Amino acid sequence: MRQWFSKVYQVVCWALWGAALLALPITSFPWLSDRLGGTSVAAPSAFLFLILALVWLLPFVLRGGQLPRESAPLLIFLSAALISWAAAFFANVPTFRGRGPLSEGLEICATVSLGMASFFVPAVWVMKGGKRLLWTVRFINLGGIALLAWSLVQAGVVIFKDGDYPQALIEFQWLFSMRSGGPLFANRLTGFAYEPSWLGHQLNLIYLPIWFAATVLRWSAYRWRCLGITLENILFLVGGGVLFLSVSRLGWASFLLVLTCASLLGLARWVDTLWKRMRPQSGRTSRVILAVCVVLASLVIYPCVGWGLLQVGARFETRLARIMSRNILEANNLYEVFNNLEFAERVMYWDAGLRTYADHWFLGTGLGNSGFYFSQNVYSFGLMLPEVANLLNRFDYIPNTKSLWVRVLTETGLLGFAFFLAWYYALGMAGITAWRSREGMLQSIGLAGLFALLAFLLEGFSMDSFALPYFWLEAGLLAGVGAAARRLSTIDVQASPSSSAQFVDG
Repeated sequence: MRQWFSKVYQVVCWALWGAALLALPITSFPWLSDRLGGTSVAAPSAFLFLILALVWLLPFVLRGGQLPRESAPLLIFLSAALISWAAAFFANVPTFRGRGPLSEGLEICATVSLGMASFFVPAVWVMKGGKRLLWTVRFINLGGIALLAWSLVQAGVVIFKDGDYPQALIEFQWLFSMRSGGPLFANRLTGFAYEPSWLGHQLNLIYLPIWFAATVLRWSAYRWRCLGITLENILFLVGGGVLFLSVSRLGWASFLLVLTCASLLGLARWVDTLWKRMRPQSGRTSRVILAVCVVLASLVIYPCVGWGLLQVGARFETRLARIMSRNILEANNLYEVFNNLEFAERVMYWDAGLRTYADHWFLGTGLGNSGFYFSQNVYSFGLMLPEVANLLNRFDYIPNTKSLWVRVLTETGLLGFAFFLAWYYALGMAGITAWRSREGMLQSIGLAGLFALLAFLLEGFSMDSFALPYFWLEAGLLAGVGAAARRLSTIDVQASPSSSAQFVDG
């Protein structure tokens, strides 16, 4: 009886795990959104991770299971955030539309729980590597294939029918997105996400890093090859095209940052190899000339490529076209420049958050409370913007910072932000550890995590919700493969090669 129950339990956990990864492309599931009061952030994968945390992770920890070491800075950050939240009840926090910090605090506890489940469950699930990690990648790829397939259908309508979607496609999108005013855009791709920028966010933090790392390292989760081309190679090229057609400016910038850093790293390795192959009699002068030529060439090539990409992007994005115009800098102040770029509203949110941080710099306002200070800290220029004016006078939801970086700084203060950065650094070291391991799968996922961390440096200025699982999932995978790489290294030292092979195979 116990053995039968154990098998059923494992099947249920695997089913939940696979479903959570397959559901990653969906960000605003209508069934969930309706039951959460109409919120736009209703990712079913995050709730499936939360269920797994209750039925699998919690019993695992209670039985003495260990968490990866990268969990420690995050737990300290959560403690600092809890202190900030508790301290807010002793401060004179203003209200907004009759809502106070208590109601907002309960909501933020729920969203933080979703984010933490999306980190800890993947981190522990893939700690042992082997088949668990392999099938994790395969599940992610399968969800990514569905995402790209639906995005390509949208691309066909955008390109060949000027965005005039048939009613059947609109109704199909309504099954996965609850966006008011229409779930699809006439000239941009959304995939299954709420809006194009969210599509770019999930591509940059989950799918493209995994496919790009596999392409760079020539690793694949499958045995299939065609003329040396793997499935990940194809998915990476198609995914890059989908990201381009999403016309997400920050998504473009994040992806280009990753490509630039990867190319610089590849260039550095090529120069190092060439340097070592040069004969000793070539002399030190020749080597210095080589280094100088590479640097000068990079200073010319990279700006030219960037300018060319900007020219291409301006043909698809009117806001980028304004950057190319001659009168873009004809403004009285910097805020007007941002307004000409149709970027001023986002800057107003960031600016108000930073002004709030200046008044609560050590402990912050407490999680979820930064929006209560928005009306008294928003810059006067923002009051002339329709979005900000509607937010203050018509809409009934509490303003936010529109950036996770600004939100963490504002709501947890310098103390919490320092621990968050420490956790970010620990994740980077875990990725480097996995990248340097001798096992190809760990190398690929470790490098993918490093790419995702790079992308989040910019993507973090676009998203501020703890409930979207993409960054937390990638962080969990990083922590898990870092632990797996350390364990594999210990086995290499202490055990025989057969034991190491047994670990790799799961």
